[in-house]
Amino acid sequence: MQYTPAAPPSEPQPRSFLTGKVKLAVLGVILVLAFSYVGYLAVKNTADFYSVDELVDNGGAIANRNVLVEGKLVYESFSRGGTTLANFTLQGETHTLPANFRGALPDLFFNPHSTIMLDGHYDPQGYFVAQRVLVKCPSKYRSLDLELPPDYQQPPPSA
Repeated sequence: MQYTPAAPPSEPQPRSFLTGKVKLAVLGVILVLAFSYVGYLAVKNTADFYSVDELVDNGGAIANRNVLVEGKLVYESFSRGGTTLANFTLQGETHTLPANFRGALPDLFFNPHSTIMLDGHYDPQGYFVAQRVLVKCPSKYRSLDLELPPDYQQPPPSA
């Protein structure tokens, strides 16, 4: 038999700082921060809702804030000068609001029974800059041929 010396005793490994409870606490803090950030983003991107009349009456107080505004299209006000920039006016009960939007407009934009909703900001110079245009469909089906309002004019051809 041959003698083999025993291996020298190994030095104890240093214990990791991240024990089970510490790892769980770090994970909990990360989750709380993540949910807080998502909540912040959800609240930050909300917009107040105004009618045309409310927006015109309170315009200075809410200038350059993200808002939603609702009104009816004034048909003869629509113009598009060969670009994607559309200029038009929304009608409220007593006030009108000039607005512009760059992009494609929804199909029901010119429907005389539709309500237009604009998402954007009110410029201090008195017009609304829309980033998004939404069209609320009429509450019931109405044939355009049978129920056009008396003051309806054919919309101008788009470029």
